Amino acid sequence: MAARLVLILVFTCSTLIFVGGTILDYDLLLDSSAEEMLENEGDIQIESSRDQKSNRRDGSGGIWYRAFRPIFPQLPPITEPPRPSTSCSAPPSGGTIPPCMSQTECNAQGGKAGKACGKGFSRGVCCDFDYIVDCGNTTSLPHAIFRNPEYPETTKSTISCTINVVPKPTACGIRIEFMDVMLAPARNGFCFQDMFMIAGGGTVENSGFNTQICGLVKGFATVVPINETTDPLQLIVIAQSKNAKWNINVTQIPCSSAFTPAKTICGVRNNPSLQARSLQTSQSYKNQSLKELPRTFPQPRILGGDPTNGNQFPWMAVILFDNTPVCSGTLIDARWVITAAHCVAFYEEENQSVMNRLRVWLGALNIDLMPRQEPRRVERRVSRVYVHNEFQSTDFDVALLQLNESVPFTVAIRPACFPQNKDQNFEGTTGIIAGWGTDGSSMSNVLLAGSVPIWSNAACNIAWSAQSLNIRDSMICAGDGSVAQCRGDNGGPLITQNGDGLFSFIAISSFSAQPPCQNPDFPDVYMRTSSFLTWISLVLSPPLPADSLSPFTPIVT
Repeated sequence: MAARLVLILVFTCSTLIFVGGTILDYDLLLDSSAEEMLENEGDIQIESSRDQKSNRRDGSGGIWYRAFRPIFPQLPPITEPPRPSTSCSAPPSGGTIPPCMSQTECNAQGGKAGKACGKGFSRGVCCDFDYIVDCGNTTSLPHAIFRNPEYPETTKSTISCTINVVPKPTACGIRIEFMDVMLAPARNGFCFQDMFMIAGGGTVENSGFNTQICGLVKGFATVVPINETTDPLQLIVIAQSKNAKWNINVTQIPCSSAFTPAKTICGVRNNPSLQARSLQTSQSYKNQSLKELPRTFPQPRILGGDPTNGNQFPWMAVILFDNTPVCSGTLIDARWVITAAHCVAFYEEENQSVMNRLRVWLGALNIDLMPRQEPRRVERRVSRVYVHNEFQSTDFDVALLQLNESVPFTVAIRPACFPQNKDQNFEGTTGIIAGWGTDGSSMSNVLLAGSVPIWSNAACNIAWSAQSLNIRDSMICAGDGSVAQCRGDNGGPLITQNGDGLFSFIAISSFSAQPPCQNPDFPDVYMRTSSFLTWISLVLSPPLPADSLSPFTPIVT
């Protein structure tokens, strides 16, 4: 037994001595070439780290461990790819640098979205305008853009810029939209520093230089009627303020796209003897309305006439500026209201968009009530204002308001009809006027209406000669002083009943003699609707399809 213990002890000691010698003496495991390699590796790769990590990692076998660990290839440093430029640059062929704007704004201005630009909330697209017409050039494109050379920056020096627009043989009008225009404001009603003008083009009664426009006119527009004999239009901007800019869409309106009133119910006056509530549930309310004869108004006790009830005139519109009623208007289509130009042409306003300050109410009766108190009332914003291209003072005082969305036709909201006979002068007949204007002291809170006699233009000219005012063929005179339009009634309709029982707006209320309201010596003056039918039709024409846009190619003349 003792002998066995001695043998086990000897065997164990021999094993430990052998293993220890193997671990401590790496020469037993390596040949001479391996030793050289380890020495080189130790000099190059291990020396720097040995001092720092020897206490933690080195031991009697530390050299063996480092010598035989895997050697991985060194990867090249990672470099971040260059970021794309956040600014727009001129095309390789040269030209102007496209502006950076949102894609929505680019599309609205007729541009073509290019590469991304900007940062953060200002991120957008470089908007290319291939059909920009430079100063001094001529275009016959269906769609072109007229802007100052520095746009979107303002002018840096005095500039006079003119382009020529050659009407196509198939065009009946030129649409001019002020997408972004900032000119010096007018003073005392006159443009004295900066101005935009249109030269040429056929209008209601003449051709030549059209109305001068200045101020902040973003959102406004106009249409110039043309015919096959019309010379090229000249669009002229004179900027002396050195702080002006303009970006104007110019579109040719094909004769084939001219607006035609939709075959929808129009000119139906609600029966004042019926409650509006019963009309909504009556299956034959249209026929009942058609049979209703014009109401005979008694001698009015107020300037505007008698109060109405039951939405008798469902085409009446209230026009508000900064939430204050300023004028009346007439609904002529689901998205269009016609009124007087002087009600909405606030070109002198600076630093605020007029479009954001205009509102239109339809289906209203009492304008002092809150909208929730009149559930049939509908409010719309104004997306664009078309002012007649020759509007100035008392001439061509017509404007069309394009609503931001259509209004539903209900018992309280329906359009008036256009005149059936454009050659009828209506002299000697009786018309009806309505509005929320003053009754001699303050604005009326309810819609007032009254009957007025319609004068001949010859008699009206004689009456107004004392005021040195020429009554044009495009005007109508009405009233004898007993019932008269007053402040707040301007822009409203003069209506008559057709032979089929429907009501048409034959004129738009424009101006009165001084002192205003109920002046028996001078009839009130209205703009004759039939004289503006061509202009109205062109304004209401649908826009050109997108595929009609093409790059600008100057025409050599």
